[in-house]
Amino acid sequence: MASGRRSVRPGPRPLGLLTAAALGVAATLTALLAPAQATVAASGTTYYVDSRSGHDDASGTSARAAWRSLERIGRTTFRPGDRILLKGGGSWKGRLWPKGSGEQNRPITMGRYGPGPKPRIRGEGRVDDAVRLFNQEYWEIRDLDVSNALPATGTPGENLRDLRGIHVSGDDSRQLDHFVIDGVDVHDVTGEVNWIGGDTAGNAPGVRFKTGWDRSKKTGGIVFDTTVPGITAPPAAPTVLHDVRVQNSTVRNTSFAGIVVKQYTGDLKGADGNPVAKPTGWGTRTSAADATFTPHTNITIRNNYVSQGGTAYGCNAMYLTNVRGAVVDRNVVDQAGTSGIEAYYADDVVIQRNEVYRTERKAGGADSNAIDADKGTTRVVIQDNFVHDNGDGILLCQFAFGDVVVRYNVLNGNSRYPLICTRPPPAARNCAPAWPSPLARAPP
Repeated sequence: MASGRRSVRPGPRPLGLLTAAALGVAATLTALLAPAQATVAASGTTYYVDSRSGHDDASGTSARAAWRSLERIGRTTFRPGDRILLKGGGSWKGRLWPKGSGEQNRPITMGRYGPGPKPRIRGEGRVDDAVRLFNQEYWEIRDLDVSNALPATGTPGENLRDLRGIHVSGDDSRQLDHFVIDGVDVHDVTGEVNWIGGDTAGNAPGVRFKTGWDRSKKTGGIVFDTTVPGITAPPAAPTVLHDVRVQNSTVRNTSFAGIVVKQYTGDLKGADGNPVAKPTGWGTRTSAADATFTPHTNITIRNNYVSQGGTAYGCNAMYLTNVRGAVVDRNVVDQAGTSGIEAYYADDVVIQRNEVYRTERKAGGADSNAIDADKGTTRVVIQDNFVHDNGDGILLCQFAFGDVVVRYNVLNGNSRYPLICTRPPPAARNCAPAWPSPLARAPP
């Protein structure tokens, strides 16, 4: 970013560039992608947790009789309408994994009570997920401070592991509904960096290339993904996440990514590079009509601040792959590596009213673009974004198939191309050419 520019705070930054027609399109898409159910007040039990004065033998049902530990929460199966409240200013080490599921209009809620800073959940690199949900649904997580960092050693990258801050996953071959992450601060997650392709000659501590689809790009701040009980005998049907919202939150200095959504596909390889899993094809596809492709649905990422400026391993700020029906709206992304907002194998994605700046190459990544509609993305709309001071502004990496509408964006000060399109002939003749920015500096 140009020197002297004041810092950007999270929050709405309307640019005022949408025409009436574009507003109509956005409103229609937002209505179509609205959550399947609204959260309403519902009866349930409220449980209190106090890291200083609580006691695990207490009932937990009042502030005076609060529980103390994450382990006590993890031993409990909660019911629809229940609330789990952690005391403000409290701090816990380990993993927060409450059991049970809510139901439509009666989600289970995790949040805070009392004054003080947001309750802190510190994985400290000792657990794979600091906050975890697995084969559960109808959950809302609010107002927590989450980290999961293994201390650095004398060798850069040596402390990177298969780590996440908040992780929502499942493997039971059904649709899992309604996940809301709201007002959380996720930071300092030392996740390993695994790239889908590349050359293994570039491997370094914490950074690996050619790991395949399932092993790559699944560490970081907030991760939504799915898996299978056994990789050699997967079930006939995938697990699908539906109605996912991440909003009003900050994600800082997390690797590989800030926010991730991805589906399982069955391409795991052994150390010798040979396949060890049975392919499912749920997360990849050969054409827009590929019937095996089974994406997650109804994804909203809105009004968040993602900054990767404090880590050399913070790559994609937002990586939305294997989704159908998504809105990425009013986010601020600062100093990501490779791509600020990337869609890959995705349909019906609207990326609008975001500010993305200072994207750079990190951890062996090849790109430095703000927004990327990548391989196999159809019916994508990129509109009304403020894209500045990146390597490339908007990358249309449509080297397999796809279609994207780009309109009403402000592109300024990107050092190589404001807009670049990479499609092989003959498709390239339908793609607008890249051109050098009049403000171009030396290529990164």
